[in-house]
Amino acid sequence: MAECPFCREIYSGMPDRCPHCGEDLSAVNAKKPQPVRAVKSKVVAALLAFFLGETGAHSFYLGYKKRGVIQAGGLAALIAGYACSAAAVLNDSMAIYVVSLGFLLCGAAVCIWAFVDFIRIVSGSLEPADGTIYTEDWSAYVRAMQAAEAAVTPKDSAKRLETLARLRQQGVLTEEEFEQKKAGLLKKL
Repeated sequence: MAECPFCREIYSGMPDRCPHCGEDLSAVNAKKPQPVRAVKSKVVAALLAFFLGETGAHSFYLGYKKRGVIQAGGLAALIAGYACSAAAVLNDSMAIYVVSLGFLLCGAAVCIWAFVDFIRIVSGSLEPADGTIYTEDWSAYVRAMQAAEAAVTPKDSAKRLETLARLRQQGVLTEEEFEQKKAGLLKKL
């Protein structure tokens, strides 16, 4: 849901024109926040998940702190499971063996979770927690944004200039943004 800056009516989605007053909303919709420059590497995240996944290193790297702590706890459970199984063998105790089995199963679950995270990172479905994109995907993102801007052709340049001027007056666009958009429209004429 969004509010039209011209008539103040609420609309849903991202239409090109306001369904109530008919004003051009392309400049308003273009002002949506863009992802910040990528700083996380997909290769590093995948390697961390594959080799150190049970420590939660990849989760910490991607910004998922709670998941990282849980996964590190799984590593602690795995270590405790091995220690308990050694104690069970030395003491010949079935109760300690059952406890060690519980710890080992918990640790194994975290290892499987880390491998699933590895697959999700490689496939691109597990992205950094801060909403950025991976550095390997940045050039494709920039090309897609440039293609989207090039595909937009003004049908009514005068109307668009008026709309941009109103958006600047209302404070939706800064002076710099207005000048950039205006220059872009005038280039297309």
